[in-house]
Amino acid sequence: MLDFQGLTRRQLNARSNHRNVSLDQIQLEKKPVSKLDRFMREKDVIAVTSLSHSTIWRAMKDGRFPRPVLISPGRVGWRESAIIAWQGNPAEWKVKSNT
Repeated sequence: MLDFQGLTRRQLNARSNHRNVSLDQIQLEKKPVSKLDRFMREKDVIAVTSLSHSTIWRAMKDGRFPRPVLISPGRVGWRESAIIAWQGNPAEWKVKSNT
């Protein structure tokens, strides 16, 4: 399998055009899955969801977006698994109640 990680979309297009292969046919090599859930910073969450800071916090208040976890005083992070679950169906996602 070819590894195209780290290339820009323009570089991928150039490679796919050169080989007469569409971008849809190129499979990016996946990194091994860790058994540990990593924490994402707010800037990473904004990057992967394309939501703004205000929209994320408004959605959390309404129960439509995962809440961050307190990592240490003054530091919070979102569980990557929670963001992935939200991305599966953002319109229908709701915070799971503990009751």
